[in-house]
Amino acid sequence: MEAKELKITPPEGYEIDKEKSTLEHIVFKPVDKKAKTWEEIQELSFQNNEKQFYVNSIGEIEEFLMEGRILRYSTTLNHLNTYRQAERVRALCQLYIITDYYNNGWEADWGNGHEDKYIPYWGIITNKIDWLNWAHASLMAPSFKSKELLMEAYENNKEIFETALKP
Repeated sequence: MEAKELKITPPEGYEIDKEKSTLEHIVFKPVDKKAKTWEEIQELSFQNNEKQFYVNSIGEIEEFLMEGRILRYSTTLNHLNTYRQAERVRALCQLYIITDYYNNGWEADWGNGHEDKYIPYWGIITNKIDWLNWAHASLMAPSFKSKELLMEAYENNKEIFETALKP
């Protein structure tokens, strides 16, 4: 007896649901087109935005017009979708430098659960600068040796702190 084959081609935008299908009953499900990786997300960003923003080598925020350009994500790793995002990234870079200066060589030891670390954040309810005093967690955020240093740095650099931290 000759073997027979049946090739099934799902409708466009669908795929075979292998968990719910049997040999006798084929179930189709919509293809998951949600971007998951950095590369896929950046590709969608290129398709959906007419322009992006980036911080140039002298700290200015520049507009990058997407119109008519063929881009690859590997050449535009520092592009952001909005001007506000670019402002925040620039301010965060400045905040790291400010933190290093005020800490005068001190660096947080995230392996030491007994060492206090003061991490600035913007209080949503209080609408002012506040800090977390965490000894056991790393937020990979600028962290100060003391709350006094943090508050001194804030008082002298309010605009930078608020640009980086305020929602």
